[in-house]
Amino acid sequence: MKILIDISELVHWDKPHFTGIQRVIYNIAKSSQRLNDVAFIYFKTSTETFIYKENLHSKAVETDLNTVKFQSQTVLLLGATWNTPQIIEKLKSIKAETNIKLAHFIHDISPIKVPHFHKEHFLEVNKTWLAQIKKIIDIYIFNSNFTKKEFISYFPDLDKLENLVLPLASYLEQCKSQEIPLIKVPFILSVGTIEPRKNHFILYQVWKLLKSENQTIPHLVIAGSKGWNSETIFNLLKKDPALKNYITIIEGCSDSELKSLYENCAFTVFPSHYEGWGLPVTESLSMYKICICSNQASMPEAGEDLVEYFDPLNSNELKELTLKYWYSIELRKEKEDKIKSNFIHLTWIEQAKKLHSYLNSFK
Repeated sequence: MKILIDISELVHWDKPHFTGIQRVIYNIAKSSQRLNDVAFIYFKTSTETFIYKENLHSKAVETDLNTVKFQSQTVLLLGATWNTPQIIEKLKSIKAETNIKLAHFIHDISPIKVPHFHKEHFLEVNKTWLAQIKKIIDIYIFNSNFTKKEFISYFPDLDKLENLVLPLASYLEQCKSQEIPLIKVPFILSVGTIEPRKNHFILYQVWKLLKSENQTIPHLVIAGSKGWNSETIFNLLKKDPALKNYITIIEGCSDSELKSLYENCAFTVFPSHYEGWGLPVTESLSMYKICICSNQASMPEAGEDLVEYFDPLNSNELKELTLKYWYSIELRKEKEDKIKSNFIHLTWIEQAKKLHSYLNSFK
């Protein structure tokens, strides 16, 4: 059976580097392109048609010959289709006229579970989206058992749905490192879009506490672009005169630059309130770096017993853990050795093959 992977989100992406969900789409697609019976498609809004794309990096050629003729294929949706309801509507009509199967990767349902961390209208957008996909999706792919549990708690009648839990891979160890000038070592690293859900405010609180207590202040490097409602925390982190020599924000990191940051940091901090998986957690572990991590949502599943957990509302707890690992090279080495001995590296190729095999089981 032919598997058609929708890469509309990548085709229409207008930023220099992929982030978050787009990184996941790219890596699953890239790792799938050499597998049997896989093709890439994207949605052309102006004509409401799906177009074949030869590979991820080829230029899109829009001709009648490249228009997808749906029959009995499996269409895999990997992206944020709540932003493209026209794709869901089109697939609904195609499904009514053909024998296609639809599979959807679910990253999280945070707008439903923690609406206060999203734009006001996003709750209704996601409720509408979930109601629509429930009517047409045959197979669900979840990035964690946590996300699956959250999804089924919202849709209890889908308890017996066809599904696969496919944890996200860590792939940075496979790309080349590119050093970022003017970043002095040692430093502590925090990776993630700057927005309320990611909880950068607690980092600001901790660094202010360290300053007020006249502690030796570690240098904090934040790798993340501005997200929704980020202006206040961005200004606090960037413009507070008391911390101007202690916090550096790097926006628009490439994977190679990100790898260099992981390689050269003392350890990482990930204080997020809610995630569907928590890619910075497993990326940190894949580079054998300690992660001081929020104990909420999916993070304990991603980090297992290899990270140090804290309450993301408790700045004193994070401060103590930060100082504990900052001052003790021996303790860091002990923890890093445990990571090296116990962390299981998942590659995108392995996960793509697993997904491919699962989808092909539905003949």
